[in-house]
Amino acid sequence: LQVDWKEDIKITTRYGEIIEFNLFSATLGFSRLHYFVYSESKTEESFIRCLLDTIYHIGGVTKEILTDNMSAIVDVRGKKKVKHSKILQLEKDLNVHIRLCKARSPETKGKVESSNRFVSRILAYNNEIEDKEHLLKVIENLNKTVNNEVNKTTNVAPIVLFKKEKEYLSPIPAKCMIDAYIVDNLTCVVPPTLLVKFKGNEY
Repeated sequence: LQVDWKEDIKITTRYGEIIEFNLFSATLGFSRLHYFVYSESKTEESFIRCLLDTIYHIGGVTKEILTDNMSAIVDVRGKKKVKHSKILQLEKDLNVHIRLCKARSPETKGKVESSNRFVSRILAYNNEIEDKEHLLKVIENLNKTVNNEVNKTTNVAPIVLFKKEKEYLSPIPAKCMIDAYIVDNLTCVVPPTLLVKFKGNEY
C-alpha cells in the first residue's frame, strides 16, 4: 500500500466560504485500487486515523506500507530517520512494515503520486460545493468511480484486480486494539464570553 498527502487544498463554496483541507491518498500496488480520505490536519493522529480508515475500507492489512518521510510519522535528524514511538507500536499491532522511500525520489511511490491527478475532479466543484458535508460526499463518490475505470497501466479496472489482491491481505486486528488509536476530537466555536461548554461545565 502506497500512501501520501495531497496538501493544502482549497475549494470555495457557492456561498463564498473557503474550505481548506488535505487529502490522504492511498493506492494498492497490484490492483491500483485508490482510496481518498478527507483530513483537516496532517498530524500523527490524522495519519493513523486515515490509515485505519483505509484498512477498514479494503478489508485487510498489506505486508508493507510505503510512504515518504512525512513529519507525522518520522523525525529526520541529519541522515537518520527515527519513527515515532506510536508509529512503531502501530506497526507491531497491525503486523505491517512502514517503509520510508528515499528523499526526493517520488518514483519509488509513483502509483500513489499518479493517483493525485484525481484531485482535479474535486476542484471541478469549486464555487459549486454547498458545504463540508457536500464535499465529503464528492470524495466518497470519487472513491467509487475511479476504481471502476480502466487503469492505463494494467488495462483493467482496479476493482476487478482487487478481487484477487484481497486474498493476500492479512486480517484486521481486533477492533478493541484498533479503537485505542482513534482520538475523538471535539471542535467548538468560542463565544464572546470566551467560555466553552463541555459536559455541562464552562471552561
